[in-house]
Formats: sequence, structure tokens, C-alpha cells
Amino acid sequence: MGKRTGKEKLGVLRTISYVFSTISLITFLIFSAGYIGSGITGVGFAAFRVQQRPINTRGLPTIFLSIASYRDPQCMFTLLWALKQAKYPERVFIGVLQQNHPDMDVDCLSISLQNGFNATDAELIMKWRNQIRMGRYSYLDARGPTWARYMAIEKLFQQEDYVMQVDSHSRFVPQWDELIIDNIKQLPPNSVISHYPSLFVPGEEDENGLPKDYQKIISRMCKGFYNSDDILQPSGALYALDKKESRSNPFLGAGFTFYPGKAHETVKMDPYLPYLFHGEEILFSMKMVAAGYKLYSPAENIVLHYYYRKDFPRYWDLSSIYPDFHQLQKYSLMRTKYIIGTLDYEQVENVTWTLQEIDKYGINWKDPVVKGRLDKYFTMFEMDLKNKKMGDFCSKGLPEW
Repeated sequence: MGKRTGKEKLGVLRTISYVFSTISLITFLIFSAGYIGSGITGVGFAAFRVQQRPINTRGLPTIFLSIASYRDPQCMFTLLWALKQAKYPERVFIGVLQQNHPDMDVDCLSISLQNGFNATDAELIMKWRNQIRMGRYSYLDARGPTWARYMAIEKLFQQEDYVMQVDSHSRFVPQWDELIIDNIKQLPPNSVISHYPSLFVPGEEDENGLPKDYQKIISRMCKGFYNSDDILQPSGALYALDKKESRSNPFLGAGFTFYPGKAHETVKMDPYLPYLFHGEEILFSMKMVAAGYKLYSPAENIVLHYYYRKDFPRYWDLSSIYPDFHQLQKYSLMRTKYIIGTLDYEQVENVTWTLQEIDKYGINWKDPVVKGRLDKYFTMFEMDLKNKKMGDFCSKGLPEW
């Protein structure tokens, strides 16, 4: 056979390129239509897809990424960027508690051209599909974010080394998994890392799904305020990120929290808090402190959050459907206040329902060690929950544990 001409060589290269492009497209279309036959069920409510963890993580510390999603079209992109930006995606195991409308909402694993994905994205999800654990519920069965986070841990967590809790509308910085593990290893044992993540806006991201200059500023929780329900809510301020170091934290933020997986041996997520929103963070913060954990902000931004989601469905829309919505929410607030010590037993309504399994999911104030930890916490951050006081450390600086 004689030597090929330049045109013939170009033709061969074009043919090879066409074949590979066709294979990628076919793979993508198959994935879009049927989830690559991975055993992921269609939208079957109260259906779980959970595989045991046979995957070789090469001895790397593992991370369980806990995501509660309520009718969120950003969920699929959160999954994609979590895997795409991880340095070692083989150690990232994602648990999604999805609550969707069967006809109006897009499944978190619905990877398709019209949803803004390409063949490369589909191949990435396909490669790591067995590390995505799904719990699918009807949006009509949703009971708020606290319940959804409980279900994600209860049904999808498989004793990974670490847990990272994020919202379903998040983005991740490059090598986020390595950065956050390095960060927590620099802190004392039994540390928890949390804050309110910085902002991203869909459509304004760079090629990594991130806003420009995303590491210029960082938020720190340095004060709080009491809302109309007399619940202490975290607040804070933005700081120039001129030095990458963690600071002590008075609170945990529900949109980004990273902690050792072993914490769930003693800190139980509570299934009896339907429709609770405000109150989740102070409750989780105090339960962690009671169990001997110390709270810190991250040394740098790890996750970014989409805050301005106008016209998106919210779980409280269900209040127009369920006549008992507000009554159950009231009981959840009472339960929260009872656990954190601002409501006496005699003030609790419908005790049989409101205080179900309270010994398992509450705080044991009678334990002198637990009480001592919480007293130190209150003193350190100048908190008085009953008299609605909280120190402002945004300008004077946060005290150290």
C-alpha cells in the first residue's frame, strides 16, 4: 500500500473524529432517555436508589454529600459540578432527597440537551452514577428541609468519613474535596466547618461554574438576631479573604456544613420537625456543641450558593393545600424551643405529638458535661436565649474556643 496523501490523511482523521463524536452523542442520548440502565428508577415516589459502596476509593477519606431538593431545576447542575470540580470524585458519594412534581419538575438525574448538558457532562455523570444515591418523593409528601435532611442521612448515608450538607442550588470550587479535608485536618479533633456561602448567579458563571473573583471575600457568622418567633437566627458580615484561615463560629449554616461522619452516632437528625425553617440552624449548632464539637468557618470559599431564586417553588406553598400546615409548623417550633431550653414542658402543646422520642433527638440538659459545654458556648458568644441576647463580634472579632 502506498503512502497516503495529505488529503487522504485528513479524511482519515475526519472519519475517526466523526466516529468518536457519534459514539459520544449516542451515549449521551441513551443516558438522557434511560439513565444508562444504571438501575436508577424513573420518578417513582417514595422510591430509593441506594447501592452499597463497592467502589475502590484508593484509601482516600470519603465524603457523603447530603442534598435536600424541593422542586429545584438547579439540582442536576449541583450534582454535575460537585463531581466535575472534585479532585478525587471516586471518594464523593452523593445522597439526594428529591421532592418533585411528577409532570412539572425535572429530575435531578435528567441529563439532556435541552437542560443545558453536553455529551461530556453526560459521560461524567455516567462514569460516577453508582455513587449517586437517590430518594424520590412527591412534592406533596414534602415536610420541609429539616425533615428532608433527616431522610437523606437516615436512608442514603453509608458511614462515609465526612458529611457535607449543601443546598440543591450550589456550586463548588476546583478541588473542593481536597481543600475542605485539608482545612478540617488543620483544626482540633471534633471540629465542624460551616458558614453562609458566597453568592453565584446562574448565567453569570465562568467555565468552572463560578463567579469572577470568587475567592476575594468570605462570609463569617459573627452575630445573630431574634425573629418574630423568638428564635435566634445567624447573621454575619463579609470580609476580605486576605488570609486563608478558619475562625471560630457561633453557628452552623444549613446551606454549607462539613463535619466527621461519626457525629451522627451522637447527633441525631430529627424527623419530628415538619415544616421547620427558622430554628434549624440554632438547633443543629447547639446539638453539635452539646456532643463536644467546635464550630468554625472555612479557611476559604468551598461552596457557592444561589440566593435570589424568584418564582421558584417553595415548600411553604403547601400551606395552601394542607390545612394542618401551620399547626404542625407551630408544634415544630415548640419542639425546637423545648430542646434548646427556651420553652418549659408546661408550655408545650400536644405533648404526645410534639415531644415524640425527645430523649433520642433532644439535648440531655441533665448531663453535667452537656450542660457545661453549652454554658461555655453561651458565655463565649454572649448568648442568652431566654432574654433574647447575643453578642456582636463582627467588628471586635470572634473569641476562640
